[in-house]
Amino acid sequence: ILGFTHYPIITNKISEYLGSNVKVIDSAKTTALLLESELRSKNLLSVRKTDGYTRFYVSNEPERFEKTGSYLLGSKIKNIQTVTW
Repeated sequence: ILGFTHYPIITNKISEYLGSNVKVIDSAKTTALLLESELRSKNLLSVRKTDGYTRFYVSNEPERFEKTGSYLLGSKIKNIQTVTW
């Protein structure tokens, strides 16, 4: 059972490593479906037809994040901003 926030983006890699005899359960998918249902029932689900955008905020090593993130997501990521606390 995947229970950490970043596991869903590497589910395929985990499944490949563990092999076909192990069933990987992704709790994030169920959570997202429940959230969609709740938003829809309260008429809060966006009906926008255009794509949104993604921004990534990192506290350090933006180059490393870009390399690792692009690998895990399967496409080059952009819009990485470094923040300080």
